[in-house]
Amino acid sequence: IKATELVTHILTTYHYKKTKLNDELSSSIFTNYFDNLDQNKNYFINSDIERFERFRYVIDDAIKNKDISLAYEIFKKYRNRVEERINFALEIVNYNFDFSIEESFRFDRRDDNWLNNISDLELFEVELVDRFGTYPSEVSILLRVISIKIRCKILNIESIKKNKNGFVIQFKNNIFKNPEALLNYISQSHEIKLKPDEKLSYEGLDNDEILNYIDKKLDDLELLHKLN
Repeated sequence: IKATELVTHILTTYHYKKTKLNDELSSSIFTNYFDNLDQNKNYFINSDIERFERFRYVIDDAIKNKDISLAYEIFKKYRNRVEERINFALEIVNYNFDFSIEESFRFDRRDDNWLNNISDLELFEVELVDRFGTYPSEVSILLRVISIKIRCKILNIESIKKNKNGFVIQFKNNIFKNPEALLNYISQSHEIKLKPDEKLSYEGLDNDEILNYIDKKLDDLELLHKLN
């Protein structure tokens, strides 16, 4: 707490610019914090940035209130992403690399955007395989989960939770773009139940792997989403 008080006092009193703790400075701190943690955009993905975006203009208020919990929360997510990359690196270190072929890998991604959509993800996967060979199953599962999260964002799905025979979907604010088509879809399916809290419960999981099952049902929802 004393450290935040000192920083605030120096910024607003002794710094030659007499910096004001306002929304403009808050936004600058937000951008620079992510840029300094992950300059090459190797760890954070777009959903991480968007998760914290709502705090862009409140950092100044947090500093004034001696609250630095956001900085710790962002750094915690950064540590998690770094650990994922380290585990991946440890998995591929024993691969047999072929140094006789001509190939390249773009190390400088500072001017790139954060990985943002399915196409970006697929290109990234291709680049990983091209450079390092087939990656472990754990990495494949991680990339599939990221893919599902991106699709959920497009469909306004807030959460997917696995249950005994399938999974349950919660739409953000209970809003789906084409509710009439969705209700018709539910009425014609024996796998889906509309719960009293407006969550969709899919209960048709048989011998299918859960991620495959979720992908198939998201395919259906994407078709409904595109209908006029």
